[in-house]
Amino acid sequence: MSRFDQNPFDEETERNPYSQSGPRGSASFFDSRQPGSAMTGMSSNRPSPLPAGSGSTFDVTSDVQFSPRALRKKQKELQSWEAALRQKEEELAKREDSLGIMTKNFPPFFPLIRNNIREDVPEYLQGLMFLGFWVWMGTMAALLYNLVPITATWVAGAYEGSAGFVNFFMALLYFIIGVPGSYFLWYSRLYYGMRKDSGVGMAFFFCGFTTHLLFFIFASISPLIWIGQFRGTSFAGVVTTIDVFTHGWGIIGIFYAIGAALFVAETTVSFVLVTRVLAYFRGTGTAVRMKEEAARSAALNSSVV
Repeated sequence: MSRFDQNPFDEETERNPYSQSGPRGSASFFDSRQPGSAMTGMSSNRPSPLPAGSGSTFDVTSDVQFSPRALRKKQKELQSWEAALRQKEEELAKREDSLGIMTKNFPPFFPLIRNNIREDVPEYLQGLMFLGFWVWMGTMAALLYNLVPITATWVAGAYEGSAGFVNFFMALLYFIIGVPGSYFLWYSRLYYGMRKDSGVGMAFFFCGFTTHLLFFIFASISPLIWIGQFRGTSFAGVVTTIDVFTHGWGIIGIFYAIGAALFVAETTVSFVLVTRVLAYFRGTGTAVRMKEEAARSAALNSSVV
């Protein structure tokens, strides 16, 4: 038969190369089941199906095992890192302390100063330092409350002319200057002296606290100041309280009596504080250390000059 006798467009002669049977044999060329076929290698790379009943999830940590030795090694590493971090923090705190850099934490709502007695002051001095802190709080409370009776006298028109306004202005000035002034004048000196157990710091405290004591002694007595027609009563002390009751201002006199009690109490507690600090100052040899520090600083300054 000639090759031209067959019709190339005859459907019966059209063969499907992907069929399993063909003129070349009983199996297809791409049959993966025949050994040595082209799909044999490809089928072997297919992942095996999940085991029955395992579901769509599988445990990724089932093959991970931690030995006790490895856990102990990790624990030792964490402990060493923690110790190194603690040492770095202590070194940084010492460096900040030497440079005078301290974290501000008081008052809590608007930190302006550093006041952490339990961390900064040695344990055997904390009781004395807390007493100083409450004396400082009493200073602010007495000066703040002093505005109440003085304002009441001004509003009620108890004094003629501008005396009421002048007294109110002076009382306000005492509070504005007295609160930060008491901190810089003596409380910060006491805090530094207690924190460092420094004789020089204690000496500065005594100088500033003397001014504090004289001020509150005067405020507790509160003598009347007459300048012409002006009558000065900018403190709610003992004398002004008696004067107010003498003039028959009963309700205002009660305000004055409370203010006088605060001033007297503040003066009394201030005396207790200064006597205790002085006893510690003399009893522990701090005065001797202060003289040694002063002599050392003087010698150092002379050598530099």
